[in-house]
Amino acid sequence: MRYTLERIVGGEALSVEVEILRLGPGRFSVRHGASEAEILDVEAQTELMHLHGADRSVAVRIGARGEERHVHLAGRDLVFRVVDERRRRQQARAAGAAGAGTSGRKVVRSPMPGKVVKVSVEVGQRVEPGQALLIIEAMKMENELKSPMRGIVTEIKVRAGETVEGGAELLSIEADAT
Repeated sequence: MRYTLERIVGGEALSVEVEILRLGPGRFSVRHGASEAEILDVEAQTELMHLHGADRSVAVRIGARGEERHVHLAGRDLVFRVVDERRRRQQARAAGAAGAGTSGRKVVRSPMPGKVVKVSVEVGQRVEPGQALLIIEAMKMENELKSPMRGIVTEIKVRAGETVEGGAELLSIEADAT
């Protein structure tokens, strides 16, 4: 899975993209660009990891406080916030919805594969930002999709009971400036 490590330095956020792959019990591979390291001997009780890179090995101690990860590495204490792929997509969708404004057409897509449980709107219906549009069940969890903007539903491409793929177009909303 891909993660973004965000670190605040002098009031400025610095971001690093990493990919972490599970290799087996207690073994992971961490990639950043062309660099790769292997994590071995993860000790969950002490939050201690042994990081083995191409040219050296180091012990890393990690502690958590809320969303922050406190890392002690090579005599330095660093604080990171970790954002995984799913959270990054949610943040991007939220930012897109907030920036959707009041003009244009918005296509609402399925954020994941699943089954449409309920369609709560009809073509021609006015909707407000945050209003429930439909419910998709994925992995035995119901996910309510909400309107990203004020507008009028112009097209509905799914019905209750249908299975949809992630990214599938579900419905369209045309901006309503009134």
